[in-house]
Parts: sequence; structure tokens; C-alpha cells
Amino acid sequence: MREIGELLRKERKSLGLTKKEVAEQMGFKNYQVLSNLESGTRDLKAYELYKLSKIYKKDVDFFLKPRAKKAERPLIRWRNKVDEQVAKKNEHIFLKFCQNYQKLLELTGEIDYYSIWSNIKPEPDKSVFYKKQYSYVEDLARYISKNLNLGSRPACSLPMIIENALGVKILFIDLRAGGSGASTVSEEFGQAILINAHDAPWRRNYDIAHEFFHLITWTLFSEEEIQENQSGVKSQVEKWADAFASAILLPEDEIKEELNRRTEDNSISYLTIVEMAREFLVSVEALLWRLVNLNLVRRDQVEEALDSGEIVDIDRKERCVNWEDQKPYLSYRYISLAIKAFEMEKISKERFAEYIDRPISDIPVFLIQHGYGENEDYKREFTTS
Repeated sequence: MREIGELLRKERKSLGLTKKEVAEQMGFKNYQVLSNLESGTRDLKAYELYKLSKIYKKDVDFFLKPRAKKAERPLIRWRNKVDEQVAKKNEHIFLKFCQNYQKLLELTGEIDYYSIWSNIKPEPDKSVFYKKQYSYVEDLARYISKNLNLGSRPACSLPMIIENALGVKILFIDLRAGGSGASTVSEEFGQAILINAHDAPWRRNYDIAHEFFHLITWTLFSEEEIQENQSGVKSQVEKWADAFASAILLPEDEIKEELNRRTEDNSISYLTIVEMAREFLVSVEALLWRLVNLNLVRRDQVEEALDSGEIVDIDRKERCVNWEDQKPYLSYRYISLAIKAFEMEKISKERFAEYIDRPISDIPVFLIQHGYGENEDYKREFTTS
């Protein structure tokens, strides 16, 4: 009981929750009850452990097997982590999702995608990064785009390809003050990316590509090399990650072709720039800087336009309002795995509801929304020729 109590205390503190807050969620008359549970001086009832595991976003087995060696908590690299406590709560959600995702892969007998990744994964050289700088980043983006067959509009295919073909797990949650994105690598569940669902689609695409760079170069750079300095200035590695995102989402040949097609009298209107940005599913700012770096438009004109704040403000306004009802959460692949496990009777209806984060009463409608029927017989087999 003392070991279980100590685990309960550590999980509560890691989430930044007070005894009073947890006691209220548990329905205890006062927080002393929780104190006694954490010290091991009071018996812990099964239903209480179940409720606490839900609050702390852990499986019950995590607390029931305290003597078993716990896997080391994976390193999570944040991009612009703002609020430490909010970030910790989001990390718990992120890691729990990754563990559930891996469990679904095991339950459904899906193939090991890591072997596919190892066949095409580049082996970038740290010294060459510092020597060749952005030209090396361009080469890396070109290599990835070619080997993954991302096509002429990579933003449309990148998230699905790196998840379906490479096994990179992607979760979208409303991070707000908790940060703008993160990535992690674990022996337990492989590679994963966390993206802010509050952002517009073009911003999410950019952040996925940005975090993908960090996964590709995970072992190359130290935390000190990646993090911004105390003045808030981006590190060189973060600048390379931004350049990689731009290069992979806005391929040089396709951008030049589209620009030439739309240019009249050696000029292009802002309206046309917006149209191009939406076609490539990136922000206007990202497209403008890509055009500058390819020497296709004048830097001083772009800087003047961005300094005025109008272009950035338009994107932010649209991001916060117009896309509010189109925020994703669980990926299509994760959902399909959960449905498959449920239909294969590998998990109960209650467990399925937990995996998709919905009440049991929502399951029939949820299945219909994703093209399945609760009472359909999916065990039928067909002979292939």
C-alpha cells in the first residue's frame, strides 16, 4: 500500500494537482483522506483506484504492479513550451495516447512499420549541417520527398504518409498556453508527434513537417543546441527545422512553375500569393519566406509587408475563428485501429469507448460516422485469386 500510495503521490505532483483538487474530484469530504491513501495508512478501495487512475491518466495496472521496473519516461522535445504545468498535463495525454496506439497495433496484428522506416531513413551528418547549412537542409528535404513520394502538394500527403508508411504516431490536442508542438522517441512505442489542434490546417501542416525534422535528426543534436536562448532567439537547429518544413512543403520546382504561371509584368499580387498558399496548404508567411529564400521575390518588400502586421494578423484571425469547428484529435489511422480491435473482439465496448475518448452511448453514432455499423458481421472472408 505504501508503494502504491507513493506512486499516487508522484503522479499527482507530476500533473501539478493539489491534494484538495484531487480530493474534490474523488468526492472525499476532505483532502486528509487522500493524504492517508498516499502515505499507505488507509486501505485503497478498488473503485477509488479506478477513479484515481482516470484522473492521473494511467492504467490501473500501473499502480497494481509497483515493484515491476518502470520504463524510463521518454524525452519530449517541445517547441515553444510556455506554461510548465499545462505542458505536463498535455504530456500525460500524449504519452497515454502513444501507449494506447501501440497496444492497438499489437492487438490487431499490424505490421512493424519501423523496418520500413529504417530502409529509407537518411543518416544526416551533424558536421555537414554546420558546414553546408541550408543547402544541406534542402538536400535532406529533397531526399525525403522523393523517397516518400510526397508529390507536388506534399502538405496533402505528408501527415498520412509518415503515419501510415513510417509508423509515426500523430496526436492533435488543444495546447493553447502549453506549447505549439512536440515530438518524442521511445523504445516502447516508437516515434510520435504532438500538434496544436487550435491552429489552422496550414499551421498544423508546417508544425508536422517541423517536428518530422526533429525525429529525423533525433540523435544528432543535444537539448542545448535545440532550445532557444534566454532572450527568445531561435537556435540554429530550430531555424534548420523551419527551413526543412518550408522546403518539404513547398518544393522548389513546383513553386517556380506556379509562380511563373501566375506572374504578370514581373509582379504578383498579394491575392494571388494567398491563393497559392491555400493551394499548397501553408501559411502566407511561410510561402513568402520560401519565395524570398529561392530569390523569386524581393526580401525588402516581404519584410515591409510582414512588419506591418497585416499578413500575420489575417492568418491568426482566421486560425482562431474560421477553423474552430474543424479541429482534429485522434488520427484516422488510430481510429481505424481501435474500430478493428473492437470488431475483432480484442477489446470490450467499454475499453473501445476509453480508446476513442467517448461515452459508451456515442459508440453507434461514432461507428456510423466512420463508415461502420455496430451490428455488422465483419468476420466474413473472401477468397483471393
